[in-house]
This record gives sequence, C-alpha cells and structure tokens, in this order.
Amino acid sequence: EISACLVGSEMCIRDRHKAAVGITEKTDALAIVVSEETGHISYIKNGEFVSYDNQNTLSDLIKGDLN
Repeated sequence: EISACLVGSEMCIRDRHKAAVGITEKTDALAIVVSEETGHISYIKNGEFVSYDNQNTLSDLIKGDLN
C-alpha cells in the first residue's frame, strides 16, 4: 500500500521508507530500506534519501557515516 507520493514525481514512498525518514529525522540513526518489489536499496540519513551510483559507493558512504 502506498502511503505518500512526491508531487510532480513518479516516486512513491511506502510505509517502511516513511518510517525510515522519520526515525532518521528524530535521531542520529542511519536507515537502509530494501524494496520488496524492485530490490532497490534506499539509504536514508537526516531524514533525506542519499544518492549513490553503485553498491561500492553506498558501502563507502555508510562506512564514512559510521565513523
């Protein structure tokens, strides 16, 4: 079930993504959400989706943010 769609975009945020955005806005947590439909990995920090080019870049971003 889709919980929210970004205006002017085809991207819809599902409940898990919405929860991840919320928890990273309120705490210093980092969130990783995997789409059940596409397998796409979303990385969320400070309430925002973090862009990355490939899984190596994602790994480097996470490692950097955890240090």
